[in-house]
Amino acid sequence: MFGFWGQEIQHFELKINNSLNVNVCRVNTDIMPTIICQSIDQYHEYQKLIIDMKNFYFLNDSMLLLDPIVTMVKHTYAYFFDDFWFRGFVTDINLNAIKMLNIDNGLMHTILFEDIRLLHIQFAQLPAQSLTCNLHGIDSIAEDELLKIVDKKCTIYVVSINQQNKFASVKIKFIDSVSDKYLNDEWIESGIAEPDLEEE
Repeated sequence: MFGFWGQEIQHFELKINNSLNVNVCRVNTDIMPTIICQSIDQYHEYQKLIIDMKNFYFLNDSMLLLDPIVTMVKHTYAYFFDDFWFRGFVTDINLNAIKMLNIDNGLMHTILFEDIRLLHIQFAQLPAQSLTCNLHGIDSIAEDELLKIVDKKCTIYVVSINQQNKFASVKIKFIDSVSDKYLNDEWIESGIAEPDLEEE
């Protein structure tokens, strides 16, 4: 009998005043300017996880079938997408499909029930690699401007952490930037972004 993971996998711990390297996977400006990133500091561990999951589920796929009746929101599952297996949790359930949020890169996918499996416990050890961050000091910014950093490698600096929703407020700059200035400040100075006066 396989052991499987029946709850949400925790994210790695963020600390105030720490910097880390990320790939920006998507952005959102609906409520407040938000970036969804994937840590690249543990990228080798993540790549190994993806390869190990592909090999494991190829052999043991039928042993970890999911009962659609007991599919739980917020529980972490394995799902098959684009020829690989990923870790994600359920955000919405329809009659024949499930919306999954990939916990390692923050992307959303709509998956058929038949492409979801229980997550074997050996794949629950690596913390979730995605993180959702608010842009420190910025109240609003045009989405098309923010989209320019998607799929770019960046360094984020953690200014503060909201313990309630686990969001970090960060400053961001391109990883290969020769300037010490963060994009947050450049966007405000050039008028591309509106400052958040409450954070000043």
